[in-house]
Amino acid sequence: MITQVSGRAGRGSEPGKVIIQTYNPKHYSILASLHQDYNEFFEKEISMRKTFEYPPFSDIVNIVASSKNENEAIKVMNDITAKLKQKIEGNGFDANVLGPTQAPISKINTYYRWQTIIKGRVDDALKKCVKSIIDETYPKSGSVKINLDINPVSLA
Repeated sequence: MITQVSGRAGRGSEPGKVIIQTYNPKHYSILASLHQDYNEFFEKEISMRKTFEYPPFSDIVNIVASSKNENEAIKVMNDITAKLKQKIEGNGFDANVLGPTQAPISKINTYYRWQTIIKGRVDDALKKCVKSIIDETYPKSGSVKINLDINPVSLA
């Protein structure tokens, strides 16, 4: 995206100037963008994803509970997570349950946010298991909203 935005700098034959503010100017994504080296970026990114078992080498499911009452969001997320851990570990699914924890963006407007992440091989059986646990644990008419995202673009 940095490369795409920087390509917009300048007018016609006049060169443009791009200023990027960052805490980490030596990060591989910044350096690859600076040199417009897409292959370097891809090689480092895909290597990191393989090492940490991120997509496309595994799947990630992000479950977020949000509520105006933080304690309610925490309780629902704790209940869902406990059931997920019991069911996933007890039934031999190739996945790990991480959390619950405060979401990286812990409050949006007046809603507190807590999340649990499932990382591993997410097949139809696991999706069905997750959906049934959420449906059993969380009444849709309650004050807590649940968002389920498979292979999210962001975990924020």
